[in-house]
Amino acid sequence: MFDTLGTFMVVGRELLLHLAEHYLTMYSTNSTIQTFLDSTNIHLLPCMNPDGFHISKPNYCDGIQGRNNSNNFDLNRNFPDSNNPRPPPIQPETAAVIRWVHSTHFVLSANLHGGAMVVNYPLDVFPGDIYSTRSSPSPDDDVFVHLSLVFSRSHANMYKGNHCDDHFVNGITNGAEWYPVLGGMQDFVYKVASGYEVLIEISCCKYPRPSELPKLWIYNKDALINFMMTVHIGVKGIIYGESVQNSSGVPLKGATVSIKGRDIPFYTTSRGEYYKLLLPGNYVLMVSHPLYESYSTFVKVQSYGVTRKDILLSLKSNRSEHTSSTPRRQGAANSTISTVNTFDTANSSSPASPLFHVLTFTLVVVLLF
Repeated sequence: MFDTLGTFMVVGRELLLHLAEHYLTMYSTNSTIQTFLDSTNIHLLPCMNPDGFHISKPNYCDGIQGRNNSNNFDLNRNFPDSNNPRPPPIQPETAAVIRWVHSTHFVLSANLHGGAMVVNYPLDVFPGDIYSTRSSPSPDDDVFVHLSLVFSRSHANMYKGNHCDDHFVNGITNGAEWYPVLGGMQDFVYKVASGYEVLIEISCCKYPRPSELPKLWIYNKDALINFMMTVHIGVKGIIYGESVQNSSGVPLKGATVSIKGRDIPFYTTSRGEYYKLLLPGNYVLMVSHPLYESYSTFVKVQSYGVTRKDILLSLKSNRSEHTSSTPRRQGAANSTISTVNTFDTANSSSPASPLFHVLTFTLVVVLLF
């Protein structure tokens, strides 16, 4: 799944419309785009803050007019955050996005902002020192750096890092190292909603002249497309639970899936699916559920495509209280697919979830600025 590309700005709103048009018009003539669209659900939210957009001004490059909603709240400071000692009331727009994120179970996403040119990745605050400006790497820092570099290096000039009177090495930055943010969307998606999200600042001017928009689309087109395609990396699979009624097991919703050494847990969907974006290498995959024996297994993530690892958990019993157990049957472990192709489940011993081959990528335009 590819999460939402969201923007907090007018430029992002226009880029998402251009992106949708590009995919629609190129589908029948570009095989790469066709295969990607056939294997990926893409969600676009051109504007999360219509109130802010309504009061914004053309040719308005700086300042905060249009940043807040009609209740005067900054929506990118409004998401639940365990670090926030004084959380603001959740706004209707924020609540709608929270419901959407949880119901759709995005894998990769981005929200687009203006006022700078840089890819900002989690974490946005340093735990225990939330108001300090210092690097706060997440357990998946290597993945977030990779995702950020894919965008910045595919952009016409973001990778240079010298724009808008700022300097960012390679055009990327850790959020807290730039400035701390409580209640931001990207940390919420990562820590609570089992997804990977970054914040992309794509224009020095927040509301440029219409004549500048074609150039901005050209600058960002390849970066947006290449970033979205990184949803097809790492490991994914289906977690089944042993069942008396079904010898093949039943898909488990809400099973906890984590990678040893990375203490942010992800949770399976209603169809038992899990997705972990990982760089090539060897990892220990750990799965748990209150009704089943915990299970750990090694997984080798390939350098190209997605590694498939299905797991069947054994029911807990009085005779066996092991912290891990060997499942009676596993699906096509360590099989790989093309970055933009669907899984080939024909040879898998696990029944395929009807929608599992489809990943979801969403682009959200969250705020205006």
